[in-house]
Amino acid sequence: MKLFKNKYLQLLKNNNIESNLNIENGFSICHIKDPTEEQVIEAVKKHGIVLKYIKNQTPRICMEAIKQNPYALKYVIHQSDELCLQAVIKNGLMLKHVKNQTHDICLQAVINNGLALKYVKNPTCDIIHISVINNGSALKYVKNQTDDICMFAIKQRPLSLLYVQKQTRELCLQAVKLDYYVLYYVKNQTPEICMEAVKQNKRALEYIKNKKLKKIIEKSI
Repeated sequence: MKLFKNKYLQLLKNNNIESNLNIENGFSICHIKDPTEEQVIEAVKKHGIVLKYIKNQTPRICMEAIKQNPYALKYVIHQSDELCLQAVIKNGLMLKHVKNQTHDICLQAVINNGLALKYVKNPTCDIIHISVINNGSALKYVKNQTDDICMFAIKQRPLSLLYVQKQTRELCLQAVKLDYYVLYYVKNQTPEICMEAVKQNKRALEYIKNKKLKKIIEKSI
């Protein structure tokens, strides 16, 4: 059956025959010499990535391709803000393929996925805040960190302490209160911080580096 189908597609290509049957799986549009806009749209609605092989792209074709698969933005010849917005709203990480980044496009990208901050060329305060609120791990892409930004990140994901450039008492306390395991990544393990971690979970004892302090806390609980 597969052999027959391949021969059929080749026959269509050789004879320049346009047929709706030829785009039943999307990628078969490549075998039509001069497909109509409607045929192309039907194809990209099935597989947005087909846009990669379309030379005569229209805004409508591109929009349908992105709706089906936001990754199709990578193959859009003439990007528009509308197309880019559609792509990042569906998948924030598609910001990577946006040629002209606007504040709104970047904002929508990080709203969808905080880790899209990685691809923001000129992040503003609001974009950074929304990024870490959505995904604390986005803190690793923040160059100029403030205590407020770090706190937002830690509250969303305690392990974000890993990406804090300058650990403070307050940040470490907040992190271990939410997840005792984070004590392992605390650089300055004070008695107060260790005790808070143990209160959260006694298993935190195994992450206390100072053996003497560990014994003291063990006796106190």
